[in-house]
Amino acid sequence: MNRYGLTNITLHNSYYSNLTVSIKTDGHTNCSGTNAAGKTTMLRVLALFYGCRPSRFDARATDKKPFQEHVLPTASSLLIYDYQREDGEYCVAVYRNNSGLVYRFLKGHSRDVFFNESTGALLKEGKAATDIFTHLIKQQVDKDAVSSQVTTISDYAAIIQNNVPRHRRRNQSGRNLHYLAQKYCLGVRGSDMRLMGELSYTLIKRSQMFERLKQMVVETQFSYEPPKVPKHKGNTKLSANLRSLRSFAVHEPIIRKAIVQHRERLSLQNIILRHVRGIVSGRNDLASQIAADEDHLLSLRAQKEQVQATYETERDALSQKASDCQHRLKSLTKDIAKADAEYENWLEADMGTKKEEFAQLDSYCEREQQAQSHYKALLDNQKGLIEDRDRRLNAIESNRLENIQKHRERIDDLKVEIDRCKDRYETYSNEVRREYSRREETLRAAWEDKRTPLIQKIARLETLEQSLVPTEAEMLEEASASEHISDIDSNIERLETDLERAKIDMDAAKSLRTSRAEALRKRDRQLASAKRKVEELERLCHPPEKSLLRELRNNVPDWTETIGRLIQPELLERKDLVPDFVETQVDASFYGLILDLDKIDKSDVAQGIEALQERLDIAQAYQRNAEDARKSAEEQLQEAVEAHRQAELSQGEVDHQRRAAANARREATHYLKGLQSRHKDNLQQRRQDIKDDRKAQQAELDAAKRDFEQALKSAIAQRDKAINDALAVRSEETGDLEDKIRSRESSIEAVQLDAIEQSDEIQLTYKQKMADQDVDEAALSRAKQRWDEAAAKVREVQSYREDLYTYNHWLSRTWAEVPKQREEQNVLTETLVQMQRELEQMHRDHRREMNAFDDRLKSTEGQLRAENELLGTATTLLTQVGEAPPGEAAEGTLEYLCQNLQSLLSEQQQVKSQVIDSVRQAKESIYTTPESRVYEAWKLLVEARKDSSGYEEYSDAFLLQLPEDLETLLNRSIPQIRAAQIETVKAVGSTYVDFYQKLDSLAKEVSRVSRQLKQKINTDQRIGSLSNIELVLESRIHTAIDGWEQLKLFVEEFSGWHSIMSNELPPESLEEALESVIVLIDPETVQTKIESLVDMKIKMTESGRPTEVTSDESFEDSSSNGLSYLALIVIFVGLSRYLCPNHEIQLTWPIDELASLDPMNVSSLFTMLNHNNIWMLSAFPSTDFNLLQHFEHRYLLDRTTGVREFTGNSEISDEEIDDVLSALPEEENA
Repeated sequence: MNRYGLTNITLHNSYYSNLTVSIKTDGHTNCSGTNAAGKTTMLRVLALFYGCRPSRFDARATDKKPFQEHVLPTASSLLIYDYQREDGEYCVAVYRNNSGLVYRFLKGHSRDVFFNESTGALLKEGKAATDIFTHLIKQQVDKDAVSSQVTTISDYAAIIQNNVPRHRRRNQSGRNLHYLAQKYCLGVRGSDMRLMGELSYTLIKRSQMFERLKQMVVETQFSYEPPKVPKHKGNTKLSANLRSLRSFAVHEPIIRKAIVQHRERLSLQNIILRHVRGIVSGRNDLASQIAADEDHLLSLRAQKEQVQATYETERDALSQKASDCQHRLKSLTKDIAKADAEYENWLEADMGTKKEEFAQLDSYCEREQQAQSHYKALLDNQKGLIEDRDRRLNAIESNRLENIQKHRERIDDLKVEIDRCKDRYETYSNEVRREYSRREETLRAAWEDKRTPLIQKIARLETLEQSLVPTEAEMLEEASASEHISDIDSNIERLETDLERAKIDMDAAKSLRTSRAEALRKRDRQLASAKRKVEELERLCHPPEKSLLRELRNNVPDWTETIGRLIQPELLERKDLVPDFVETQVDASFYGLILDLDKIDKSDVAQGIEALQERLDIAQAYQRNAEDARKSAEEQLQEAVEAHRQAELSQGEVDHQRRAAANARREATHYLKGLQSRHKDNLQQRRQDIKDDRKAQQAELDAAKRDFEQALKSAIAQRDKAINDALAVRSEETGDLEDKIRSRESSIEAVQLDAIEQSDEIQLTYKQKMADQDVDEAALSRAKQRWDEAAAKVREVQSYREDLYTYNHWLSRTWAEVPKQREEQNVLTETLVQMQRELEQMHRDHRREMNAFDDRLKSTEGQLRAENELLGTATTLLTQVGEAPPGEAAEGTLEYLCQNLQSLLSEQQQVKSQVIDSVRQAKESIYTTPESRVYEAWKLLVEARKDSSGYEEYSDAFLLQLPEDLETLLNRSIPQIRAAQIETVKAVGSTYVDFYQKLDSLAKEVSRVSRQLKQKINTDQRIGSLSNIELVLESRIHTAIDGWEQLKLFVEEFSGWHSIMSNELPPESLEEALESVIVLIDPETVQTKIESLVDMKIKMTESGRPTEVTSDESFEDSSSNGLSYLALIVIFVGLSRYLCPNHEIQLTWPIDELASLDPMNVSSLFTMLNHNNIWMLSAFPSTDFNLLQHFEHRYLLDRTTGVREFTGNSEISDEEIDDVLSALPEEENA
């Protein structure tokens, strides 16, 4: 298995001053030494490598240096850690700069990087670490040989442990950190570990290991911040206020309904008046528009007639031109086709070859003469034999030819009969085909006559359907309605701005009223204080009869200097003390006690009457001033109240106008939508009409096509039947004739065979005679064949004369005219196509123009009908409503205004009834609580309304005015109190919800972590008497928090209310739950620290006995011989491999003490550590070979001389024993 990990630690000019010391950590290592030799510091230096914060080792004593200054005391101090990665050796150096520690990663071992010739010289000179790295950076070849500076321990830990959080990788610095981690982490690129620094720190702190383990598990496994405990115990006012508001909340919907309906009624009234003014204005415009539309209709009809006449004239002229062109084109096409057919015939006759051969006729004749002369020369030698043979052969050939001629003549007669039969059949078939072709042409012509106009009409309808758009009048109507909405939007925007301005003025007026009301209350308090002072001084100046004060003044002149300094002022006003003054010698004692009365200040009551009178005059003057100030403040408050009322009225008016504008916009939008819907319906209807017409035309076309195809199919069937019948008759007649021909041909074959036999016999005799006379018959035969061939060729070429004459005459007269005819044909074809296109385009344009005229005529006629109907409707409505006073008129079309007015009148009557019903319901709901402040305020508002209205209290007119008073009632203190209480419930409830959720999340997290630790940590137990060691975490939240279940119920109630109905008063069940948790959750007694909320147990089996440990004390009692410590080590081993799951990465543990363990257990411990690839760096003095044998490296530490490694493997020298013994405590040496 590969091993990666820390291999060496080097301290340069560290707490070993002016020394460079190293210890190897590639195996188990022990450090021994005297007190203050640096053993524990070495362990802490190791923890620093794994990312432990240096500040955790800072001494608490104020006179000691921080840890980082202790191990790196100067600018030249260095900590260098060598470690092995998958791709080689690396090291990391730690040094100080002005701001703290700096970490740098380097590629290579420290002996090659720092202690080479050049860098080592700088180290010996005591150069600062920053200078050393400047030198290294200049010398580096590989860009990754020296990393950039890492200035925080958290970034360094993330790199060395390859544990850069994903969320940090989203920015550039996080990506750079992730790159460094991949490049320089401990082990391999894909491995990671976490919290090794925390683990190392816990291992160093040996005391209270159980609690430290618990603390480490808590710190490493939980991210927890104690929640704030709600401090609401004893708060009973909240529930009381909620109960009082709930009764009012029941009636609020009725009151709001009445207010909303009242606003709608007023808005409707204003809108109706504006519509009446708009209709009056629009009716006159409509009359003028009707007259203009009638003139426009007459003009359209005249234009349509003129366009129709122009179209017919142009169409007829173009059609005549096309007809002439087509007639000429047919004639040309016929002539060209005839010429092409003749040309094909001449090509088949191969006239070019014949022409060339005819030119060589003389040559062919000369060759014939030569062949004849050669043959005759050969023939003269065998003339007798040949003449005898030829005579006999000619006789046989003559006889054969005569017989064959007779048969041939008969065969020819029979063939003539067959040809006549075929001719009769062909004539009949052609006649039948011509007849049925004429019938087919007639059918096709009739079909084309029906098809062409139908297709054209369907195409026009499709084009019209695709291009169908709303009429101009409809688009103008929609544009007018949209423009009207835009105007309303502009008005609404202006009104909203005015409303915001009015709200600002309202808030300013309200603030002014509040400040002046506060000033009046202040003046009231000042006046009350002044009155109390005056009354008090008047009682002192004029005490009542029989009071002790009156008696003292009347009978004891100097009482103010004696008893007046001691007596309680309240006693002087009492009349039941019955003072009786005795005429005796009075001394200066107080019940026998002599006091220095000058040391006691006089009270107000013991002042002289003149002083009291003077103070009374001053107090009375102050009272008069306070009354004047109070009067002035009251006047200013009245002014502020009036200004607030005016601002409120102004805001209400602007708000009313805005709502009216909003209603108008809704109406305009409704009208526009209705208008668009009607126009859409009209467009759809026109489109549907066109579609129906197109479907009808298509159906007619399909029917005509079916009729044509049926008729054509029937004609073809009749033609085929007639031809087949004629073919059957012809086959029967020709069959007999062909049988006779075959008989004659058999006879000819017999004659041929007989002639051949006779000729062969003659030839045989001839050849025998020729052979007897030594004659070369083959040469004679070849000469005869050449002469025959030459003579035949001459005769053939001479026969070309007549054909060549005819061919040349055809070329010069007929074929020379064909190119011109073709050119004319192309021109005429293009011209005819262009004329047909022009006719079709003319027809389409005309149809489109006619359709446009028809649409415009229909639109204008429909518009006239609609306008006349609208005029009648407007007149009827004006008669029904009556005249409206001058003012702003509603904008929009007359149709829109009339339609809206009709619906508004109906809606107005309905809203009036609703307002009256709602007001009555609201009054009844208010009268159900006559003891409430709402009822009292309502009575005052009704009385004020009766004084200003002039209507009877129970009349409909009076009831229609009451919604304004309902709005005044509803928009004051009740909403403010309700909103404040709801926010209070939210705030208080949220504190309890947050408190519960954080603790509940912690409880769930404890269960999850416990399961995970049980699965991951207990993986390697190698202590003989210990087994089944488990680490278990349990939550104590449910029992540690009093009232936890009640808190849970409250959170459920509150969450449901807060998420769904958080703007309404909470339900009674939530109120009861809140009261319960307020009583039960006491902030003085609730504990929220995680240590008090989580229990940790270690379950194990020792020598077959189950044991459960819950504290350090129970752990010590549960086992002996250091087994408790070993059990913890087992947990730490599992935890280490849980935090660093890659077993190829070697971990090095800092262990402070092992000497107290049983030797067998020590051996088991090292076996377990070796199995888990964990090395130990231990710091304790010992001479026990059984213990030291487990360490690969053994060092003696001395602050003066540095570090010295033991020698030997199985024995320790006497010198080394003395060095180690000197490091042991005195009791051990003894």
